[in-house]
Amino acid sequence: MKSKIYPTLLSCVLVLATSSIFGQGNNSFGLPNPKQFDRFSFSVVAGAATLQGDIKHTKAANNSLKQFVFNPIYGFQFGYQMTYTLGLRFRGMVTEFKDTPIDSIYIKKFKSSYLVDYNSPVREGALSLVYNFGNITFLKRNQSVHMFLTAGLGIFSHQATVKQLPKGQAIIEDNKVSQFMIPLGVGFKYRLGHADIALGYDFRKTFTDKIEGVSSDNSQNDAYSTYTAALTFTFGKKKKVMEWINPMDVVYQDLNRMDKKVDSVSTDTDGDGVSDMFDKDNNTPKGAKTYSDGTLLDTDNDGIPDFKDMDPFSARGAKVDAEGREIDIDGDGVPDSRDMEPTTEKGALVNFQGVTIVLNNIATSNNTNNTGNGNNNGKTIDSTTTNNNNIEPVNNYSTTNVTGTYFPSIFFDFGSTSVKDMYQERLLIVARALKMNPDLKVTLTGCADNSGTGNFNERLGLKRAEECRKILVEQYGIEENRVLTETKGNRQPLNNNSDFLNRRVDFSISK
Repeated sequence: MKSKIYPTLLSCVLVLATSSIFGQGNNSFGLPNPKQFDRFSFSVVAGAATLQGDIKHTKAANNSLKQFVFNPIYGFQFGYQMTYTLGLRFRGMVTEFKDTPIDSIYIKKFKSSYLVDYNSPVREGALSLVYNFGNITFLKRNQSVHMFLTAGLGIFSHQATVKQLPKGQAIIEDNKVSQFMIPLGVGFKYRLGHADIALGYDFRKTFTDKIEGVSSDNSQNDAYSTYTAALTFTFGKKKKVMEWINPMDVVYQDLNRMDKKVDSVSTDTDGDGVSDMFDKDNNTPKGAKTYSDGTLLDTDNDGIPDFKDMDPFSARGAKVDAEGREIDIDGDGVPDSRDMEPTTEKGALVNFQGVTIVLNNIATSNNTNNTGNGNNNGKTIDSTTTNNNNIEPVNNYSTTNVTGTYFPSIFFDFGSTSVKDMYQERLLIVARALKMNPDLKVTLTGCADNSGTGNFNERLGLKRAEECRKILVEQYGIEENRVLTETKGNRQPLNNNSDFLNRRVDFSISK
């Protein structure tokens, strides 16, 4: 019999350990660290114990539960969870086997039968491996109920006393004996937060035939069983009980996170070409240009995104309005960032740097004292002075010194004839000069780079000049006969190293 017990026990232990290792994996495969969970527990245990020995309660109930007497048993238990499925427990129990059998008992020692009663106090301590296989499931993430198996090794003590009835005289009094035993068990647990309730059955295989003090012919070693309920409390600060964690739940969570990441990589909510995973702004307007991180493009860094910036190329650091246009305090058409006279009088004629253009404002008669060229050496004479000298007063701004004046050029993209929004203010300056000086004319000279043939560039330069003329005439109401156009093609480059500077329209004022 003993030769069968040891191989069976060893096989069970190996199966449990192998299953645990296979089921658990290790942290290198993404499972959480066991230190993240509470692992120590304490239990209060109580139940009933029965002795399977030589003394039966009644011979008539052989091989049935009626031959067993249930004695109370109680104790405590400490537990430590090593992995998600495998733990250790130490259990200490106390009971007393006692009975008054109905039938007489044959006692081998006396070679006679007697009516007896007996009692045998038992103390035990056992260390067992506990295998929880209910918390590993592919059907449910975390279980509330699971099954467990136990196997281990223990020591128990017993001290039997047998009394003959009806005299009550002790005929057997054993000394206290301590011996090894093998505990095997099975049970179910129900989770209650950081606590759980367990119902279990445990079988103790002993190596003695005298737990109750009696041995009979052909008797085998005694054994005893326990039917217990245990209330277990897990203590710790992690607020997660390792025993009740399903390792597959971690796999499910990893897969779920991976699905979300894949979705975020493949999803572009605002349609800006940047996936949501890398997009810092998932609410950019449709069609708006963005940087690689999904934020709105702001070429000039003025705080106004390009999609609503009326001048996306304003000077770096220049103050702009809500639409991205540079602030122009004096309203002369030259932004403050480039205005060398930011406080010119309203209506004054200025050049592209915002500097007032000084004009003679007098016309001379036959008896004037000037040189006859109408500029009076560049000095401005007010209307009072001119009247006193019989000089006819004229408008504040005449055309004498405007002839030959140049305005800033307008530049074009490669092969384009469209005027960008950023250059509209320059056309405004030209239009204002023409409106304030009705005798003036402007010549628009279109130019191109040397990328194409000579004939192509001549035509392209003229088309650019005609586009600017169209804006002055149609948008600003300048008379057509005051706006002249011509082309230089690629015959008048400004910079041999920059094609952009050569794709332009120049303005020159004349009478």
